Amino acid sequence: MIKHFFRISVLNISLFITFIFLVLLVLVEYFPKAVPLLSSITQKAMVDAKLRLRGPRPLIQDIVLVTIDDKSIERLGRWPWNRKILAEGLEMLAKANPKLIAFDMVFSEPDPSSASPVLRNLAAAYPRRHTQDPFYTLLKTTAERSNTDRFFSKTIQSTNKTIPILLGYFFYFPHQQMEGLQQDPNFVFSKLNPSRITAKIGTIRHPPEVIPTAQGATISLEDFMKATPHQGFFDIAADADGTIRSSHLIGQFQNTLFPSLGLKVASLVQNQDIVVKFDEYGIEQIFLGTKKIPSTINGKFWINYAGPANTFQHIGFLDVVDHKVKPEQLKNKIVLWGVTAKAVGDVRVSPVDETHPGLEINATIAENILHQNYLLRPTQFIGYELVWIFVMGILLGLLFRKLKALASALLTLFIIAGCLIIDYQFLFLKGYLANSFLPSLHILFTFMLTTAYKYKIEEKKSREIREAFQHYVSPAVVQEILKKPDQLKLGGEKRKLTVLFSDIRGFTTLSEATDPEKLTHLLNVYLTDMTNIVFESHGMLDKYVGDELMAVFGAPLPTPSHVQNACDAAIAMIQKLSDVRKLWEQEGVRKLDIGIGVHTGDMIVGNMGSNKIFNYTVIGDSVNLGARLEGTNKEYGTHIIISEDVYAQLGGSLLCRELDFIRVRGKQKPVRIYELLAFAPAHIQDLLNRFQEGLQLYRQQSWMESSRIFQALIHTYPHDGPSRTFYERSQIFQKTPPNQDWDGVFVMKTK
Repeated sequence: MIKHFFRISVLNISLFITFIFLVLLVLVEYFPKAVPLLSSITQKAMVDAKLRLRGPRPLIQDIVLVTIDDKSIERLGRWPWNRKILAEGLEMLAKANPKLIAFDMVFSEPDPSSASPVLRNLAAAYPRRHTQDPFYTLLKTTAERSNTDRFFSKTIQSTNKTIPILLGYFFYFPHQQMEGLQQDPNFVFSKLNPSRITAKIGTIRHPPEVIPTAQGATISLEDFMKATPHQGFFDIAADADGTIRSSHLIGQFQNTLFPSLGLKVASLVQNQDIVVKFDEYGIEQIFLGTKKIPSTINGKFWINYAGPANTFQHIGFLDVVDHKVKPEQLKNKIVLWGVTAKAVGDVRVSPVDETHPGLEINATIAENILHQNYLLRPTQFIGYELVWIFVMGILLGLLFRKLKALASALLTLFIIAGCLIIDYQFLFLKGYLANSFLPSLHILFTFMLTTAYKYKIEEKKSREIREAFQHYVSPAVVQEILKKPDQLKLGGEKRKLTVLFSDIRGFTTLSEATDPEKLTHLLNVYLTDMTNIVFESHGMLDKYVGDELMAVFGAPLPTPSHVQNACDAAIAMIQKLSDVRKLWEQEGVRKLDIGIGVHTGDMIVGNMGSNKIFNYTVIGDSVNLGARLEGTNKEYGTHIIISEDVYAQLGGSLLCRELDFIRVRGKQKPVRIYELLAFAPAHIQDLLNRFQEGLQLYRQQSWMESSRIFQALIHTYPHDGPSRTFYERSQIFQKTPPNQDWDGVFVMKTK
């Protein structure tokens, strides 16, 4: 059984491919770094293609992006600007009374354009004699007034009293470079601590290792961090191919959880706490108040992009400072403020745009959470996909071994198309992410490899069929067999077929009197002509036995007209005999004559022989009877004798006459035999009628009357063998009558 299981077959190939794809699906889902290329292709098919096919979706315009764009930099100078400009811009934005202002940027360095540090250094270095020195006082006062960072932080602080101000910061995760990181992790933690996530459900005291753990962070200056308690990390890790399809909502630093910028925006806007529920594997659920936010066990969140870049409303910072922005454009809006200028380079690759500003990606995350426009990939989907691949592997293995290549191809296309349509139309458009790519690829590979295997097997089978039958049937029949190989059974089966035996009369005597080379040549010519007739009549050459030819009709492919074909072949052989005779006579060989026997019935057909040498042939009583009928021609002086079964199948389509009841050697049951007439003399009906009359008298034991009729027939038709045979029998029975239980059956003494 084990040997059978590992045998190459369509089903086993399908199961092997299925096993491979089950492993690949697990790797892609849980160990993507092990198969980076496949993971990338899968993500593109699972997310990118569907997002692009869907196109932009309707968007509630409650998020506005204030952008430091190329136009603003061209006017106000290279970035970073004097912080006083940002402070003035913040004041202008606050006047429009938005719901929230979030900075998608970090202010980790002092304002490089400020004179305050220089003045402070001068004041510190001034060799004053006393603290009331007027020049020293002027230096200190001027340094304070020119401190743009202090001015900006105060603006943030004052604005935050009425409008939440959210600052962004940058986490350094293990896969990121930390070169140049000068901020002390403990100091950073102390400043970020007010923005930590405090609401946790579960028995785990610290987040599991699956949650991304930061090694450090770059945060804004201390004055800015004091100005507002609201912070969120804005860095988004791209996939292996550089595309951002998802983001982590939760980050871990110093065994404490912190929210991303997008999650924090949603929390502040809805005034709801962020709650993280753990289980033994990681994050079970993230809540915003009582609303669930879908994520993976490590806090990963699929981004449902609303469209390409500029899908959200953009307001250039230059328009803000130029007072071109109407208050109603920002009133009760969620404002995200960041850099989109190409020179700064905060441009990322997304599934829907190769130049997607990072600011807009964070805005998309916030929008997804606020309006619950999620892309859901429930954990059970992976189980469903594994089951689907497994079931399809078995089902396709069973179907493909039965179906033709075209039917298999159509089935493959139908299933794949169905998968993709159901995935997109009924799952993706409802916010669900299913991996139809790998299951579809599995179906395609199963079709291709099983079809290739079947093609190889069919080629081998075709070659074997061609080698087996090219010498036994006509090329046309070989082609027909190759077209319908399923109808050919080589293992042996019982079928109703027709056999034809032909034999040269007196061949043994002829061979003794003829030169071997000449005899071989003449015999080859004769057998070639007779074989061609068999082929032309859709028969199969079974074998040559010396001068004997055996043919089968109705095999190897089923032929409904096999009886008619065999009889047509027999007649054609007798008609061809005259041409062959002329050739033999030219070679000095006496008159050539043959006998043919035809019988139809049940027989066993198939490959027979040893396991190394075998032959496609027929065996059975019906075959033996056909051979006996061929030899019976000698008794009656006929050319073609057919059995009563053949006669019944002909249905009067060919000219025949009843000959006798005979009991051949090896069989107890008598057989009624008929002569199949290849030629019809002018007065054939007279011959048949008078012969039938004589035959009836013969069976009635009216020997004198039957002798008289048969004698008259011999006089009229001197070459009619059956009339001569029955005349001689009538004469014998007239002198020596048979037993009283005589049933009219003639017992053949020879084969």
